[in-house]
Amino acid sequence: MFLGEKKQRFEHYLGRLHGYAVAMSRDSEVAADLVQDCVVRVLKARKIPVDEAAYRAWLFTIVRNLWRDHLRSTKRLQLVEPLELTQGEIPPASYEASIVNVVAVRQAFENLTDEHRDILALVDVAEFSYEECAKMLDIPKGTVMSRISRGRAALADLLNENNVIAMSSASKRNKL
Repeated sequence: MFLGEKKQRFEHYLGRLHGYAVAMSRDSEVAADLVQDCVVRVLKARKIPVDEAAYRAWLFTIVRNLWRDHLRSTKRLQLVEPLELTQGEIPPASYEASIVNVVAVRQAFENLTDEHRDILALVDVAEFSYEECAKMLDIPKGTVMSRISRGRAALADLLNENNVIAMSSASKRNKL
């Protein structure tokens, strides 16, 4: 396969790979580095999966392994930096609610265990099927399903705990 063909095939997955890397690292700059390192490995690879599903899984496995290598080399288990808006970044009022929701979900996602964040990033961010995740992680499909369920429940608990206010029955009727 020629360099141009490798590049063209890879470019289709750049956005999803970056999203996955951000979900894992919780840092856009680190994610960009992970994806860049992945690009280098893909371009240097002598043997590339032909099947598209296998190719996609191969790419995400490279990013996942690069992230693990990064953790080992920095000897840090957590790379959490709080998300803050500076005064110059205050969004217009019409976007305020959606920004609050995005920040709340990101912060809750960051507070998940590595196991939950990893599986949710593969399924919900990178959009892998349960079967693909099972193959990538070398675990049974049922374990993937169980981890997804527990991860989503943990995320919901974090969101409920900090950001959701239950509406009373009277308030619900008034909204209708």
